[in-house]
Amino acid sequence: SHRPYPCCSVPLAAFRSAYPSLGYLLVLPINAVQLDRVLLDWTAEGNVAIIGAVVGVSRRLGLRVAADGVETSEQIDFLRSSGCEEAQGPYFGPPIEPEAFKALSSRRKIEVNR
Repeated sequence: SHRPYPCCSVPLAAFRSAYPSLGYLLVLPINAVQLDRVLLDWTAEGNVAIIGAVVGVSRRLGLRVAADGVETSEQIDFLRSSGCEEAQGPYFGPPIEPEAFKALSSRRKIEVNR
C-alpha cells in the first residue's frame, strides 16, 4: 500500500479541476481527497464530470472523499449519488470555534443525515 501510516488521516486537500495531478493519488501517502468548493459551482462547465471522475478514481483506490463548501441540498444529493460520503460547509451550519465544537461533541454524537 502507498499509505504507510494507516492510523493517520492525511487528505489531499483542495482538489481542483487543474491540479493536483491524479498521479499524486498513487504516490503520496494519503487516505482522503477533499473536493474544493470551487468544484461545487454547477454553473462552471465540466465541474459535474470532474467531481464524478475524482470521486470514482478515489473510491477505486480506497480513499475517502470529502467535499468542502456545501451550500445546498442539491449539492448533497449529487455528492451522495456520486459516492462522496463526507461533506462540510454552510449547509450544515456556520463555522464554530474549537471550544464550542469540543463542548458540542462531548454532549452528543455528531451526525447529520438531512
